[in-house]
Amino acid sequence: MKKFYAVIGNPPYQDESVGGQKTFQKPIYPNFMDAAYEVGEKVELITPARFLFNAGSTPKAWNRKMLDDQHLKVAEYVSDSGSVFPTVEIRGGSCHLSRR
Repeated sequence: MKKFYAVIGNPPYQDESVGGQKTFQKPIYPNFMDAAYEVGEKVELITPARFLFNAGSTPKAWNRKMLDDQHLKVAEYVSDSGSVFPTVEIRGGSCHLSRR
């Protein structure tokens, strides 16, 4: 049973903890996306778009799950994330996702 009619957001993209690798920050937006889909009847999110191309550090099984989800729609894809977020570089661009 869904708890919210709609979930709208721009979840955090990556873990700020650096650990042993100074150039790698683990993506955490998939966790937020999964949680939003569990509690929301309708979901609108802005996220990195790398997973749309099965690229980046998100788990490949998760990428496939998202790409195979027939309810997930890409409302907008922006290849140059700097045009939307001028102070942030998001390799692979960003996307506005809709799931109903």
